[in-house]
Amino acid sequence: MKLKKLDLTNIKNITMRCSKNIQELMLIIEADEDIDTSKIKGVDSIYLLKNSKYILKYGNKNIAEKMNDLIFYSIASGSSGNCYFFGNRQYGFLIDAGINAKHILKHLRSVDIDIPQVRALFVTHIHKDHTQAMSVVGNRWNVPVYSTKKTFLEIERADYIRRKVNRTNCYFLEHGERMQLGDFFITSFFVPHDVEDNSGFIIEYKGICVVLATDIGHVTQGLIDVVRQADYLIIESNHDREMLRNGRYPLALKQRIIGNDGHLSNDETAELVANHAKDGLKGLFLCHLSEENNSPVLAVETMRKMIEEVKGADSRWSSLPVIALERKVPQVYLLK
Repeated sequence: MKLKKLDLTNIKNITMRCSKNIQELMLIIEADEDIDTSKIKGVDSIYLLKNSKYILKYGNKNIAEKMNDLIFYSIASGSSGNCYFFGNRQYGFLIDAGINAKHILKHLRSVDIDIPQVRALFVTHIHKDHTQAMSVVGNRWNVPVYSTKKTFLEIERADYIRRKVNRTNCYFLEHGERMQLGDFFITSFFVPHDVEDNSGFIIEYKGICVVLATDIGHVTQGLIDVVRQADYLIIESNHDREMLRNGRYPLALKQRIIGNDGHLSNDETAELVANHAKDGLKGLFLCHLSEENNSPVLAVETMRKMIEEVKGADSRWSSLPVIALERKVPQVYLLK
């Protein structure tokens, strides 16, 4: 199934299940309304359940291809915790581990991914909503942890991070460096934020380029250059300016959020994407939404409005899937 052939604007969630003996793979699609199943190719059977919920089943003849599909699994996204899995059905890696490790493992196992399949953890920056389970993943799971030298040094100095990752399991990936992990290539790049160092990541897999950038203080030329490469873009859309201005946050916190090293607003993210993402962008995921000062509907509406203003009636953009990632509801997507 090629998701790019589907109208994803009405799809709320896609969940993957794979049998233990890998004889059958099943996708569960939940939509706001009925979808055109005639556009779904290569599937053995389709079952329509109630409330626009579909089950797509693949048997042996299609399973080999599906084993190599690129999986993007948003386990958690937001100020209360961030964790993302990228991989295929055989192996993959995490970006950030900002929620309880038991919850990460529970969600991974729900889609038949277990600890031996997690080959690395990439850490964007020091803040707790990105590092809470870092030591468990690095030490108990024995997973290599990658970040910049500055980030590791900041972690060493941080009193609130009581359990550090064993140094033998810490590896440097400096900005601009590119490493290989099986069929994946991961490149780190600089993202401005109020920490010693903050990283975004370019993920390349079998001709697909995914860019993830979160906790963005302001738009830099480097960020623009990276956004232009993305086939799929996962980018922060943290707050609505009016909601933040009129909200109950203390003034100092509001100033931090809107400051040069804080977080991007919906408007800022929309302007970045509409003006600089390439015309061939296949999917856009909005991450790290504020619970207090934003909503998924508002973030998506702001993005679509800006795209319409900048791109007009260009069908490549009007049909672009724009998805706001849920804070605590895991979501699985296959990227083609």
